[in-house]
Amino acid sequence: QMCIRDRYQRRVHGDKIRGANNAQQKKEFLQALMREGQKVMMIGDGLNDIMSLAEANVGVAINPKSELNLLAADIVLLSDDLTKILDLFKLCKYSLCLLYTSPSPRDRQKSRMPSSA
Repeated sequence: QMCIRDRYQRRVHGDKIRGANNAQQKKEFLQALMREGQKVMMIGDGLNDIMSLAEANVGVAINPKSELNLLAADIVLLSDDLTKILDLFKLCKYSLCLLYTSPSPRDRQKSRMPSSA
């Protein structure tokens, strides 16, 4: 049976996906990537992921088994289906699109004010 890491390693930068590491190994790998200037998303589902979830640029807890995972993560997925990460990216892109195209409340207020001539 193919593990999750092996299944997704071909779709993403394969050398950037790690699995079956202890908490210290995960944290060291994450810190090394961040020192290189990489933006890091940590996806985890166990207690040994808490340090890395909190330290990553984006921490994603999948099907969290502990309240600590909920507190450490930026995003919580209630499923262990990693394809939901793709949906998450789509949602983020859509949200950014809305933010970039929507005028700010201050701009809307200015457009309602009569101009002084």
